[in-house]
Amino acid sequence: MPIERGAISAGRRAERPAQVICKICGRACKLLHKPHLRVHGIASQVEYREMYDIGYEVPLNSRDYADLRREVQEHPEKQQQTRLMVKNWLLQKRVALALLERQNFYTPSRVSEITKIPVQTIHSAIKRQALPCGQIGLLVETNRGLVASGEAVVKGVTLEDMVKFAQGHTPKYPPKG
Repeated sequence: MPIERGAISAGRRAERPAQVICKICGRACKLLHKPHLRVHGIASQVEYREMYDIGYEVPLNSRDYADLRREVQEHPEKQQQTRLMVKNWLLQKRVALALLERQNFYTPSRVSEITKIPVQTIHSAIKRQALPCGQIGLLVETNRGLVASGEAVVKGVTLEDMVKFAQGHTPKYPPKG
């Protein structure tokens, strides 16, 4: 008898793994969500499940992630607080990204959109220092206005550096279709 979508009983919560391992890249995640799967050319979790013959009884999220989601759903006041925190964080991020682009820096995801090179490839190139990058702190609101936070940083690369990298880049996974 097939198990319906989302039909994991309360007794199965303890069986959730601490981390979910992506079967494509081997990365440990709290959740295998659409943005991560899109990097590998997969449109949805359903397609990922079909590709690797994973049943719906097998969760694609970790124990910690499930506990966090449950807590937020059980306490409506936390939902509102979480929404406000996310809204503020997104606003701060947009301001930081605008400042980056003013200095001719673009985030790896924006550069990926422009050059059609996967974000994962760009991040690994930055990590192994094949692609130079700059950093700017996310801005946080204080009594005196917006100030850069030293804790959260956004990485950026110049388009000139990215074009040089793209010219010498051969894709590991050729595009589908």
